[in-house]
Amino acid sequence: MKLIGRLVLTAICISFVFMFSHNNAYANTQQTAKTIKDGKYYSGKLTRSNKEMYFKSKLTSEKEVAMYLSEGWAIQWNLEVLDSSGVTMYTTKTNLESEMYFYKKLVKKLPKGTYYLKVTDNHGTYNKKFKTTIRILNYDHKEKENNNSIKKANTIRLNDKYTGAIDFKSDKADYYKFKIPSSGRVTVSTSNMIESDWIVGLLDSKGKIIDERYTDHNYDPSGFTSYTMGLKKGTYYIRISGYGTDDDTNYIFNVKFKKDSYVETEKNDTYKTANTIKIGKTYTGWYNEYVDPMDWYKYKMTKTSKHRLDLTIYPYSGIIVYITNSKHKILSYNVYQNYTKKTK
Repeated sequence: MKLIGRLVLTAICISFVFMFSHNNAYANTQQTAKTIKDGKYYSGKLTRSNKEMYFKSKLTSEKEVAMYLSEGWAIQWNLEVLDSSGVTMYTTKTNLESEMYFYKKLVKKLPKGTYYLKVTDNHGTYNKKFKTTIRILNYDHKEKENNNSIKKANTIRLNDKYTGAIDFKSDKADYYKFKIPSSGRVTVSTSNMIESDWIVGLLDSKGKIIDERYTDHNYDPSGFTSYTMGLKKGTYYIRISGYGTDDDTNYIFNVKFKKDSYVETEKNDTYKTANTIKIGKTYTGWYNEYVDPMDWYKYKMTKTSKHRLDLTIYPYSGIIVYITNSKHKILSYNVYQNYTKKTK
């Protein structure tokens, strides 16, 4: 008897936690400057006895760096970029009439070396909390224009980081092409940027969407938005398009691959494209309700016997599992929520 299993995820809730580093001691000199890391937020507060704060960053090679400082209504901070000798290289100040939770951005190309961010008062900032961070905007490779269609897609290497930008005037989307040598897990990661976000799609060789995600567009995003899919050997594309306020702002992304024979491989959202699985093996699958309404698997029974399905799901999620015969008649139906359940 030939049986086909179908997995459907009906609800999922994912919680994101953003970590901020709080300064317990005043970093009011270059010597006591707080080391700042790419994409991590640091908070500080000026007082009349501590009128300046320093943050330190070290670049191992020439990089384009975006430096951010929070803004607030009727208050204004100064931001200076200093070299290792303490000489001021660049200066800017926050917007005096900005809404709360917005950020002043200063983007500069800096050579290899150690740099300092110096925050001082311009108007009304004493005892007011601020946040600051930096983002490295160029990594291993840079987008090559014009790559605004599949036919013109940039070919990328697995595991390397790439940077690009969307210009709404002439560039509605950027396309990248990559190949995987065998079936396995593919993880797509794209940077979260303040006041900027993107729609990141994973496409098959014909340009059809396999999965699509939005980067985080909260006021204090950090790190990367990532998702993992199981894919068969072949050619695939990444499509990055603009959404929100990201006009000509850099994004950073990479595609990682890990060989794995026991993962769901897209697309398996119909019984005709069901993944064939082996009895006794453990498989990992992923579900996106917007572009992937259900997953299908099939296996064969050589003789009549009892069988058991073991399923593990993440907390705050639910899955409906049907077991059907070769004519798609439902033999078993179970709802799984927040725990592992066994079906015989």
